[in-house]
Amino acid sequence: MYMFYFGFDCDKVMYAQDKDSPVSISPDRLIDQARQCGAVRAALFDTSTLSYSREFRRLCEQNKCGHYGKNWMCPPAVGAFEELKAKAARYTCGLVFQTVHTLSHSLDRKGMRAAFVEHDRVLSRIKRLFTATYAMKDVLALGAGPCTQCPTCSAVNGSPCPYPDRAYASVESYGIDVAELVRRCEIPYHNGKNTVSYVGCILFMPDEDAHPLKTRQAVYRHEEVEPCNNPS
Repeated sequence: MYMFYFGFDCDKVMYAQDKDSPVSISPDRLIDQARQCGAVRAALFDTSTLSYSREFRRLCEQNKCGHYGKNWMCPPAVGAFEELKAKAARYTCGLVFQTVHTLSHSLDRKGMRAAFVEHDRVLSRIKRLFTATYAMKDVLALGAGPCTQCPTCSAVNGSPCPYPDRAYASVESYGIDVAELVRRCEIPYHNGKNTVSYVGCILFMPDEDAHPLKTRQAVYRHEEVEPCNNPS
């Protein structure tokens, strides 16, 4: 018997498990837990339905963010397009989530940076949900934009990444079409004036007996609730 104790403090997840039995993953419960971790919206999807395009990598090559070639989790260091596509394809299921943050005005760059940091915190909590609560050792966590775990990435001087377990590549760096994914999951890409929204994903391989998409539908969402902005 698996027992879960999941409160509103997602930094403190407690669990008990019988290692001889796979945990059954309830789609509704998993999405609710992601929301407790700070996501405003979330959905489950079959990874075979993901759309990939090299165009997103070409956008990275334009280096408008200044991180191309200077961050282990950004191209080209993160890996070749086909290599990353094959890596993502190993997983059978995915959870996509969105965080929404209020800005003081449309050009509030300080607010955008704070929101980006908060989004990464939410991603870390949801990843821990999978690795601790559901005892999954092999998950792929993808964030939004360059990894910012360190003030200056060690890739600049060629040193190894000091925090490989906390370093997140972006969904786009894998060539995944984020706009198409959230469209299929009926998650709005924009959320109103003076807001910024970020998207993250967790790709995972549940035990067949515990698969949340047992009917193998492409997308699973439960009834929409009134979203609230996460504090940034």
